Amino acid sequence: MKILKNAKYLYMALLMSQGLRFFYMLILARMLGAELYGLFSYGQSWYLMFLPLTGLGLGAMLSREVGKNRKNVKSIVDLVASIRIAAVCIVAILSMTLGIIYADNQFIASLLVIFSVALIGKGMVLWANQMFQAFEATYLIFKIERIFKPSEILVSISVAILTENILLIAAVHAVGQVIQGLVSIHLVNSNLKKVTLVFVPRKMITTVIKLLPLAVAVVAGQFLFHGSVVQAKNLFTTSEQLGNFSLLMQLFIVLLTIFSSVSNAALPALSRSAENNQNNLKLYSRIALYVASVFGIFAYIAASLIGQQLIVFIFTEKFMLASESFAFIMLTLIPAIIVNLLNSVQISLGHNIRVLVCNTSGALLLVSSMPYCIQHFGFQGAPISLCLSFSFSASIGVLFLLRERIIAIRDAVAVPILIATLFTITEWLSSIFDGENISLLVGGGLVILALWYVALQKQERVLFKSKIGSLLKR
Repeated sequence: MKILKNAKYLYMALLMSQGLRFFYMLILARMLGAELYGLFSYGQSWYLMFLPLTGLGLGAMLSREVGKNRKNVKSIVDLVASIRIAAVCIVAILSMTLGIIYADNQFIASLLVIFSVALIGKGMVLWANQMFQAFEATYLIFKIERIFKPSEILVSISVAILTENILLIAAVHAVGQVIQGLVSIHLVNSNLKKVTLVFVPRKMITTVIKLLPLAVAVVAGQFLFHGSVVQAKNLFTTSEQLGNFSLLMQLFIVLLTIFSSVSNAALPALSRSAENNQNNLKLYSRIALYVASVFGIFAYIAASLIGQQLIVFIFTEKFMLASESFAFIMLTLIPAIIVNLLNSVQISLGHNIRVLVCNTSGALLLVSSMPYCIQHFGFQGAPISLCLSFSFSASIGVLFLLRERIIAIRDAVAVPILIATLFTITEWLSSIFDGENISLLVGGGLVILALWYVALQKQERVLFKSKIGSLLKR
């Protein structure tokens, strides 16, 4: 309940942010077309790929230490803030430099430089949000987002309508991020802790080296999302393909961030549980597996029934390629959610090396498999490579927690069997009823019944019924 309470404001902020982001995507995609929208998304993916380098795993350390003892954290807060300031400056310069070298032409170089400025603001916002999460004051995140996100999108859409110039749209995004970062820092100082920057090179370097495995793990984890678009740019034969894949990834990330709010809010509470007993870790891990399976299955069913027509209707026929792969990318949500939620369990236990192995394994598979998959399967190869990479990463994460006895064999084996059964039943029923829509709905219903009577324990079913009953009475 503590996790859900803290996740509530994160979820509200993300729900508002992602809802506006979807509307923003709709306007830009329809206005700019697949080619220009693809370049704009490429610029965003470029700086978001570098963003984790500004974090260095410090956010997880902050949540873990503050979650254990909130009173004596002044030195940790000051140290983390000082390292983050240095990291943001260094990474922004790196992003600009590589962007200029890596760009195909002057226009793309200018786009990457502008987004590198946005990285500075986003880095400040990220640090402040991690402070709010660590001190379990997530209501401040919602307070900031409900002002800045609508304002930024409104100005960006206005600029897009007036100019259709993606450099100016990117500049609006960069300025908005910098202003939001400054305001966020002010709220940290006035509401949580007065931060004092310190310069202790030996301690700063020691901390970074100690957190290096987690820092690399976070970078690898983000590469699975944003690096896939950057990598695909050089593998696709047309800019239209890049635009379609960028749209798919944006929709994928919008849905996945729902679970990021829970994962981020959970870390302080999970850290306390790791110190005392592991019952909450076990419960959280079980729920993660089942929630990921149910959400992914029904996202796939919904996408199969209406997804293709909906994307074409909303984004026009220029995004037909994205509509054809939409249902498949929804399946990838299952392993992606599992990785996202279970990584917070490993971090709370201090197992940074295991998070590193999990995330880098998926990232390396993505780098090695995407050229082959695109070459042999065309556009569909990019989503296939992404699904394989997340599945591999999720499997390693589950195996680690099986070894720790955080996850029971019954739960780890039941989930993939249920998923495999869904598709087996779907294919069988489609041949009998001669209708895929009916078979998908029946298959989804059978999965819910199997999860209810096989996966959940008797006391969990009773508790769930009582909670639903109390909500209905209200």
